[in-house]
Amino acid sequence: MRKKKINSRYVPYLAGMAVGCATTLLISIASAVVLSFSDSAGRSAGAASVIALSLGSFVCGRIAGMLRHRDGMRTGALCGLMFSAVPLILSVIFGQLGSIMMLIKPLLCVFFGTAGGVAGVNSTDS
Repeated sequence: MRKKKINSRYVPYLAGMAVGCATTLLISIASAVVLSFSDSAGRSAGAASVIALSLGSFVCGRIAGMLRHRDGMRTGALCGLMFSAVPLILSVIFGQLGSIMMLIKPLLCVFFGTAGGVAGVNSTDS
């Protein structure tokens, strides 16, 4: 009796989102520890959050591209778009919608997610 292969089209996206969110969380924790020893923590916190979000969306797209094996640009762009929903929801909850960064962060997520998707499809690690 052969085992049935589970081939869901949503698994690469969900795995990418999970690993991307975990990466963003770990980078945010590391940057918070580094910034706690700095005198300019208030001014550097925005840059640290943009870096964490960009790297997290890149990892999100890369994991999805590695698992999907095709359509790297579309896969990465969809991952970046889904990944940008997380900070948008958090901004609605905490009342930070009036910021210009709410226009820049989704664009960064889509750009880095697309780059990660292309890198994931073209990688030989899978």
